[in-house]
Amino acid sequence: GGHELLYKIKPESPVVMKVGISQNNFTGFGVHLNVTARNMLSKFSRTMATVNLGENFRAMAEHLQMFGYSRPWSNRLQVYTEFQDVPVFTNFVRTGQYKLKYLTIDNRFQISSKQRSAGGIGVQWENIAAKPQILTGTYFSGHNNYFHLYGFWQRNTLNKPQYARKGMVVELKGGAVLGLNPNFQVFEDG
Repeated sequence: GGHELLYKIKPESPVVMKVGISQNNFTGFGVHLNVTARNMLSKFSRTMATVNLGENFRAMAEHLQMFGYSRPWSNRLQVYTEFQDVPVFTNFVRTGQYKLKYLTIDNRFQISSKQRSAGGIGVQWENIAAKPQILTGTYFSGHNNYFHLYGFWQRNTLNKPQYARKGMVVELKGGAVLGLNPNFQVFEDG
C-alpha cells in the first residue's frame, strides 16, 4: 500500500555561456557574450565576464563570494569599462562629438535579507576620459579619476526579473568622493 516517487535530477552546469544581440539608438548594434561560472574559484561563488562587441564596446567582470550557504554576508568585486561616442548639441544643432572612455572598479560588502533587500558598504574607483572627435567651438580634452566611499541599501519587490507587472526597485546610495583628480584642457575652435 505505499507509493514510490523517483526523481531524475540534472544538476546545472558549473559554466554557462550565453549569446545575444541588441540594437538601440543610444548604444547602437551589439553582440553580447556572457560566461558565468559557479563555485569554480571557491565554494559559494559566482564569477562572470560579459562583453558587448559592436558600435560601442562594453565589458564587465564580476566575482561574487558568499560567506557560507545560509549566511547573508557576501562580497562583490566588479570591474566595468565602456567606450562610447557621444554627440554634442548646441541649440538642437549637432556641433561636436566626444569619444568617452569609462572605467570603474567597485568592491562592496553586503548583507542580504531574503533576496528582496541588501545593504552594505563599498569603495569604488572611477576614471573618465574624454577626447573630442569633431572639433568645433569650445571643447574639452582630458580625464578625471576619483575614489568613492559609500553606504547603500537596495529593495526589489518586482514579481519577476523581466517584464514585471508589479513591484518596484529602490536603491539608496550615499557617500564621499575622495582624491578628485581632474585633468582637462579647454580649447576654442581648434
